[in-house]
Amino acid sequence: MARVAVSGHPLRSMRRVREAARLACCLRRDRIAHVHAAWAHTPATVVRMACRIAGIPWSMSAHAKDIHLTDPRPLARKVQAARFTVACSAAHRELLASLEIPEADGVRRSKVKLVHHGVDTRYFAPALEHPTCGAAPEVPLILSVGRLVPKKGFPVLLEAASRLAARRVDFRLEIVGGGPEHKRLDALVASLGIGDRVVLSGMAVRDEVRAAYRRASCFVLACQIGEDGDRDGIPNTLAEAMACGLPVVATRLPGIEEVVRDGVTGILVPPQDPAALACALVQILEHPERARAIGAKAREWVAEHFDGRANGDRRARRLGRALGIERVLYVSADRGVPVRGHKGASVHVRSVVAALARAGVETRIVTACGGPGDGPAPDAPMIEARCGRAGRAVVRLMARLTGGGEDLQRALLRLLDNLWLYASARRLHATWVPDLVYERYALTAVAGSWLARHWRVPLILEVNAPLADEEQAFRGLRLRALTRWIEARLLRRADRVVVVSRALRDWVLRHGVSPERIIVLPNAADRSASGSADAARAIRDGAGLDGHFVVGFCGSLKPWHGVVRLLDAAALAAPAAPSLRLLIVGDGPERAALERRAVDLGIRDRVCFTGAVPHHRVPDHLAACDVLAAPYESMDGFYFSPLKLAEYLQTGRPVLASAVGEIPQLVEGAAHVTLLPPGDPESIAREIVRHARGGPVAPRTGGKLPTWTWDDVVDRILEAGERARRARWGWSEPTASGPAAAVPRATEAAEEVRA
Repeated sequence: MARVAVSGHPLRSMRRVREAARLACCLRRDRIAHVHAAWAHTPATVVRMACRIAGIPWSMSAHAKDIHLTDPRPLARKVQAARFTVACSAAHRELLASLEIPEADGVRRSKVKLVHHGVDTRYFAPALEHPTCGAAPEVPLILSVGRLVPKKGFPVLLEAASRLAARRVDFRLEIVGGGPEHKRLDALVASLGIGDRVVLSGMAVRDEVRAAYRRASCFVLACQIGEDGDRDGIPNTLAEAMACGLPVVATRLPGIEEVVRDGVTGILVPPQDPAALACALVQILEHPERARAIGAKAREWVAEHFDGRANGDRRARRLGRALGIERVLYVSADRGVPVRGHKGASVHVRSVVAALARAGVETRIVTACGGPGDGPAPDAPMIEARCGRAGRAVVRLMARLTGGGEDLQRALLRLLDNLWLYASARRLHATWVPDLVYERYALTAVAGSWLARHWRVPLILEVNAPLADEEQAFRGLRLRALTRWIEARLLRRADRVVVVSRALRDWVLRHGVSPERIIVLPNAADRSASGSADAARAIRDGAGLDGHFVVGFCGSLKPWHGVVRLLDAAALAAPAAPSLRLLIVGDGPERAALERRAVDLGIRDRVCFTGAVPHHRVPDHLAACDVLAAPYESMDGFYFSPLKLAEYLQTGRPVLASAVGEIPQLVEGAAHVTLLPPGDPESIAREIVRHARGGPVAPRTGGKLPTWTWDDVVDRILEAGERARRARWGWSEPTASGPAAAVPRATEAAEEVRA
């Protein structure tokens, strides 16, 4: 059980612990997914403890007394532990934000949100006969509404009233409200000799308060900072009076200045200054035309900026988002996948993170390889952690003494990286706790599993390849028994396993994972990534491709991608398609061999090798092509989900693809895709000639064009994560009336984030 500090009197602390335990039982019983504490003092203390016991997120609102009369140290701990804090004034937002500490990467990211209480401007409105606070009563009525407590400054108001009486100003003062200061104020009225002008009418219900606003000439509130530090935020009665079209006089305090603009929507005076308060009231009472203009502006301002319905909707939308997964920790322990890199795996990581951001989900990345500092940055804060210098020295020594060589060094470093990744991610705990850990599977990577267990949140494991099999086949698998054991245990430990193909699903099943915990999500394309016509034209001009028929390939230049077959096909098609050119976008170990092959085939002048291209420029290069090719070689156990194929389909251009693995299923229904036998240059050549003779091809934009995007992938990940989270809470399948029905869609969450 995580520790939660409670302070104060021991009996009071024990009572709060007991209340928290009782609340935690109710939360589990009633299937509560999020708790919001309405106040930042005792309610937040109890809710914080209860939610730590129940393992669910929580948030709180902070107003005035619960901020200023609370010890800053426990208040700071609550601000840091809460999922978010709602402040009702900008001044309080700044104060609460000042209590926050930087995250593990040293950056301070505030979780304090400003949502004004607002006022019901339909209910609190001028009387019909006085739509803009028109004719005043025969004797002007000054109204003040509030609890009779020191921070409201009623003694100062009575002193100002005494000064008005001394100046023979005609007025009546009515103070509505009850509280501990009532007797003291009664005595002060008597001592000042203004009992014939002042009425302390006591507490009133809502309708009576509105009636008082409508019969008043103006409204005054002499708020001040109490001796104990207590003060108002934005007094509700001040906004209500302004909504009723009353000219207002108030004191210059931070919260009040947010709603009253001096000289425009009211008059502001220094606090605890009865003389200034009296002068401001004289301006209102002796200049009725100006008073009516101020009252009209006040209503306009409140209706536009402090409408209770609009602010209530904002608060409700924020709480609605809290019912679903809002925070994801992305763990990438593979040293060969630089997050800021240009390889396909790097693009995959950034694409998922970007889609999470569009869905309104906060993401943090913990990785063993951040990549080059000038590479494309992910849409989330990133912490890079890996085995330190001392650890690397020990590993080199062990490998040298045992004769294990680089293979053993690599295996041992992977194991040690887990400790650094885990420790770095744990530092997030002070300010940021995820709802879900999403780990990209890497050999012997268990940091994500450890973190999920520490935070008691689901683990979703993304598998893109059978890495132990690949390592054994191509590089040499050291620590084989341990690696295989960790692999199987990690797959079975994960709450859900995301795979990119059915072949990988079968592989995961062989490791003892139940079918209902496996989700097949092929790689996708970015919905917003479309090539620019101007950029495509510039690429064609720069490569000397203008006026030619261009067949393109994009990807790493490795043997199984079959680029050599595309070169052979181009050589076969060239006599029948004299304008044919190839645009090879990408780099890799086969490039030199491919360039030699083009020379041997006599088509070197027809082939343009661009080398590696930043991923954000790939759509422009694809748009520069007339036909796109994915000429994969024939392979046993083809488990890939080609990223390039998803990006090809997004362009709407004709695609020539080898019918291997699951590619036929991925492109099913796409009329612009032609499936060809793998390793068959003659078939590729025939299709190239057919398309070349057909002339320029316009991109396909309608019909059954596949639209599988990263947003679709993330939607399903979040849905699976939510089911896993509720299973951990002990819920059965969610009912239609339960919280599942209230979880906002990604688009709704993104709209709220933008708002």
